[in-house]
Amino acid sequence: MSVDIGEVLVFLSFTFLALEIFFASGGIFTFVGLVSFIIGTYFLYLGFNGLPPIFLYVICPIFVGVLIFVIFVIVIGLKAQKASIKTSENLTGKTGICRKPITKDQPGQIEINGEIWIAYSESDIEVGQQVKVIKQESIKLFVEKEMK
Repeated sequence: MSVDIGEVLVFLSFTFLALEIFFASGGIFTFVGLVSFIIGTYFLYLGFNGLPPIFLYVICPIFVGVLIFVIFVIVIGLKAQKASIKTSENLTGKTGICRKPITKDQPGQIEINGEIWIAYSESDIEVGQQVKVIKQESIKLFVEKEMK
């Protein structure tokens, strides 16, 4: 009977690992899949009258290695989400066209050299008006209507 449980758990482990690819669970499916794999292989080996040395010398190190890798990837991903976006492009003084209306309370979008940027302004700017970048903070642009 323990062989049946082991087979089901090993199958579930691969199912959870596949689910991690399609759903962003933050590593939960991977962790459950790895734990299910270890417990499933343990039950499989118990069904063969004893735990062979391969379990300790092969399966456990694979589990620990994959677990360390998953934790490393999760930590790197969380750090990447917290990092602010930096751009080396200086757009101060450049002119563009408003593509989405800008108000004091709501940022809009402008186009400069074929690229769309988020823009803020102290005055209302309508779609199609020419704007000039007066200040840049990372990827936020502060603009004003261009005087002709």
